[in-house]
Amino acid sequence: LCSNQSNTRQHPLLVGTTGVGKTQILHGLAKRIAEGNVPDALKGKKLFMVNTTDLANGGAWGKMWNLEKMLHNIRGYESEAIFFFDELHIAFYKSNRDLGQKLKTVMDPSPGGLKFCVGATTIQEHRAFMAKDEAFNRRSHIIEVLPMDPEETKVAMGQIISNNLRQVIVEDGVLPLLS
Repeated sequence: LCSNQSNTRQHPLLVGTTGVGKTQILHGLAKRIAEGNVPDALKGKKLFMVNTTDLANGGAWGKMWNLEKMLHNIRGYESEAIFFFDELHIAFYKSNRDLGQKLKTVMDPSPGGLKFCVGATTIQEHRAFMAKDEAFNRRSHIIEVLPMDPEETKVAMGQIISNNLRQVIVEDGVLPLLS
């Protein structure tokens, strides 16, 4: 996202298997932004999580109206907004072609396009609906999100427990079993 300060923008596209943690990465980014624990280029940004399924609902007019309404609401604050489009592949279904075209337009590096966008999709959906779209590929940078290995899982669980995040209760002796 920090490299998007230049005119050669490419928006990150998180690609990984279902449940690997693509959305959690953005939740973590939102927390770090709120704490001010990010590079200067991201300080003061607002992260908007957009459920692409909700955006696509409502028939042909509803899809475009929902996106236009969203863009209208941030007018004047585009440089402060980071949009996260979860399940982005839905915009590329044949039935949502207009929405996909509009998203490609707003992700364009020309003036008027959104400066900061992040998308997330699965590997299968990316291959089936997005990989062949040259215009979209020029505007995005694929970041493969891999599952954590057992040691990384143990460290993450240890941090959750020590910070008492989400009131997680883990019985003694469970963490060594993760290896």
